[in-house]
Amino acid sequence: KEDNSLPVELINFTAEIRNGNVYLDWQTATERDNYGFEVEREKVKTESEWEEIGFVPGYGNSNSPKKYSFVDKNPPDVKVGYRLKQIDMNGGFKYSDIIE
Repeated sequence: KEDNSLPVELINFTAEIRNGNVYLDWQTATERDNYGFEVEREKVKTESEWEEIGFVPGYGNSNSPKKYSFVDKNPPDVKVGYRLKQIDMNGGFKYSDIIE
């Protein structure tokens, strides 16, 4: 039987500016084969190019909520977007919604 459930169920993804740093927080409801999350930021000059600014390892498999966080310590002085690239153990990936 084919399994159509998502490997990782993302509940929320937020950004908050504190002391000149951008604090990103997100939470998953469940995870299956979650290798981790690449944290990506829009490049300042173009809205269609993204750069990886960090990586947060996943919990692998979990049936309980998990919280994650990342701090962008060198944010540009302009409004930018952030997104998560969730990567499976087998190399598959999915992007989160973009937050600004």
